[in-house]
Amino acid sequence: MKDRALHWSKHILLSCTALGLSLQAAAMPLSSATIPDPARVAQSVADRLVADTTFAFKPSLPRALDEGYSHIDFYDSLTASTDGIYFARAHVSVNNEQPVHVLPLDKLSTARFGISHSAGTVRVILDDRVIYQRTTETSHKPRGADYDRYAANHYVEVDLQPGSEHELIVKMAPAGDEARVWLGFFSASGASLGHRVSFSPPELELAPEYLHYLVAGPVDGERHDFTAQHPLEADSIDFTRTYPGLAGQELRWDLPRVHLHRKHSDKLEFADWRYFTGTILDSLYTVSDTFEQLDYSDYINRHMSFFLKNRDMIAGEREAHGLLHSPFGHYFRYALLDDTGVTSLPFAERYIRTYGAASGKGLDSADYRIAKRAAEHIMNDIPRLADGSIGRINPVPLTIWADDMFMGAGILMRMAKAEGNPAYESEAIKQILQIDRHLRDEESGVYWHGYFGHNKQHTSSKWGRANGWTIMAKTDALLALDERHPSYPAILDAYRKHAAGLLKLQSVEGRWHQVLDNPDTYLETSASSMFVRAFAEGIRNGWLERDQYLDATIKGWKAVTAQVDANGRVQGIVKGTPILFNDEQYDQQPKRLNDPRGLGAFLYMASSMEKLLETERSTAETVAAE
Repeated sequence: MKDRALHWSKHILLSCTALGLSLQAAAMPLSSATIPDPARVAQSVADRLVADTTFAFKPSLPRALDEGYSHIDFYDSLTASTDGIYFARAHVSVNNEQPVHVLPLDKLSTARFGISHSAGTVRVILDDRVIYQRTTETSHKPRGADYDRYAANHYVEVDLQPGSEHELIVKMAPAGDEARVWLGFFSASGASLGHRVSFSPPELELAPEYLHYLVAGPVDGERHDFTAQHPLEADSIDFTRTYPGLAGQELRWDLPRVHLHRKHSDKLEFADWRYFTGTILDSLYTVSDTFEQLDYSDYINRHMSFFLKNRDMIAGEREAHGLLHSPFGHYFRYALLDDTGVTSLPFAERYIRTYGAASGKGLDSADYRIAKRAAEHIMNDIPRLADGSIGRINPVPLTIWADDMFMGAGILMRMAKAEGNPAYESEAIKQILQIDRHLRDEESGVYWHGYFGHNKQHTSSKWGRANGWTIMAKTDALLALDERHPSYPAILDAYRKHAAGLLKLQSVEGRWHQVLDNPDTYLETSASSMFVRAFAEGIRNGWLERDQYLDATIKGWKAVTAQVDANGRVQGIVKGTPILFNDEQYDQQPKRLNDPRGLGAFLYMASSMEKLLETERSTAETVAAE
């Protein structure tokens, strides 16, 4: 055994020499021709992140459409009366744009009109045709279901030709303390057509894009048959004249009230409740643990406190103004794994650090409640295919996204540790292995971005960052599981096959392409960070053959760290990317400087590289001593 260890140590030393590494390589400065120092790189990126985060809000005007919906609040703009009837009118324009990346079923001419409203009777007329009339006893607000998909209470198919113009009339007799209507136009798949359809007040020139209607009311509901046409809903109307209102007062058409809303002060929303903030905070825990001289606990705690302190205030603003989008909007949507799992990771981690793993203590703490809610949501509420694989309704129901291997498994594994709950661990393992089975291409070893459950077909492309999330999920699972766990060999096998596929696709420069197997697409930083991190942990823990992977890992580390500019901002990170329909569309996705979607990956990578290089130094020193 000793002879084998000595042979291995000498082999490591020779390999280090062949790579041009010295025993002091990991301590050299960023300008060194050898290996960039992980501590210095991590600090540069983390300190810039901290400096760029603004824990504050600023005032903002309403969005043109709120998650695809136009919103009317009659009581807010006019005199409130449950005995009255209210009217709103808008001009609707459909542009001629036909985006190339939409599904065939989403191409116009037909569309779906979606509507939700508070209790009462509502009639909607589009071009002289009643397309909706219903009386409800309860209120309904659109429900968040996915990116660009907030489900309305009712849908009606309408004709919506490209380039067409329409007149819309909304008539409401409220039956309670609210008089609200949310309406919009949506494609067959459920995606908003807000990028194609605009609302504007009729005959009002130069109206700001957030003003959609002229409103009037209330008129006397007892004196008017709701189903009969009122002068305020006539085909031809003079918007400058007055009309008799409730109890005889004069009414005139006016603009609805507009309210200032809050939004995050910094452009990239570093302080929001988003999956990327979950990865950033969790990676900063790792950085603080790995590097003795770095401690970001103050930032982590301030970030989490900012959310906890302002959550109820933002909830109140959403309720007061009928908002769907807002700061912490994904927390209030709470549908996708993006909304629940990774965002809750730092709360689970802080709970463990405060109360201990499986201690049964602190169950009334905010950290535990947030993390527990996320785990239970994943266990019970996320849509699933027939075999139990987690799916999304976007772009069509039900689609498996490779990204969700990480988005779901991480919090389940962490809560399994926090509670000592094997059910969470079992579900995490199940999702890892089933997503691997559905999405890994046996020939190349890497993953398709998605899998359509309805026709059992893969999506078009092997997107880099989706593959990053999957290799991260398997890496974290291997780090968390005991080697004697029954599922450990299966996860290790999936990890090794994936790593082998990635190794073959690394570019000469050291990073990987936006579409992994298409060298005509650009080189991308966030996915490359995750691959380097996975390789580093694989070498360090003996999952990967060191001779096979060390060169690629060092080359990748150098290439990725070369993307850090003099200000500590990371270049080459692709923005949020949905499932698209060919490689060219992925290649057209823009990159953003220091996009937060890649910063957590970068910091995880830096920590893993430090651990790998420390192992290399320790082994080389042992050999030298002998």
